[in-house]
Amino acid sequence: MINRNPNHLKEVVDILKDYHIEKYVVLIGSWCELFYQEILDSYEANIRTTDIDFYYHEMKKPNTRLDFIKTMEKHGFFFDESSCPPKTKFFSNELEIEFLTRTTRNMNPTEKIEPLNVYAECLSECEMFGDSQNVMTCYLEKYDIEMQIPTPVAYCMHKILINDARKPEKQLKDTESIYKLISFIEYNDKYIEDWKRIYTNFSKKEKKRFKNNLHNLNLERLFDIIDEK
Repeated sequence: MINRNPNHLKEVVDILKDYHIEKYVVLIGSWCELFYQEILDSYEANIRTTDIDFYYHEMKKPNTRLDFIKTMEKHGFFFDESSCPPKTKFFSNELEIEFLTRTTRNMNPTEKIEPLNVYAECLSECEMFGDSQNVMTCYLEKYDIEMQIPTPVAYCMHKILINDARKPEKQLKDTESIYKLISFIEYNDKYIEDWKRIYTNFSKKEKKRFKNNLHNLNLERLFDIIDEK
């Protein structure tokens, strides 16, 4: 697959901005590499996915209801909510867009973003993106895109945490992304405390899963960074 056109991302971000909801979402997934290319010297993004995933961290915002589905359709996106439980997806020839959010007390697999009238998938592994310490705002001047994204360490630790659950093709791409990004951040003094803090905030189950995945990825050296043996 070839590198994807950043202008596809810009089109979607501009729609979010038109409705003033960009402040409530965090871009997650491989498209974040475009931004890391701006903040990490010599890092080169390699976007090979058509998926754009947004973590929605303010489910009741904005305070007004929006005809978001109709707007997306006007921009050439097809709308699908046929799964059970309902999960909203938007498709175009170039992209597939989904919203994700944290797991709630009732443990529903999806939750409705009421102001947008769309459903987000609930994933406990994404909860770290609701912590402002794990998120940064970054601007791509070349494409005029400003977006909230995970910090490089949060992005990398999330990729490691979910690696065992990925389908083979996506697992391979994620593994390549992990190895590549780690080489820029693992021993960087700027990020050391982030590794420790995020790991400390993992649940007991997540810590075990994270360590197992470090073993599977031959990244046991990171135990020293997170203070685990």
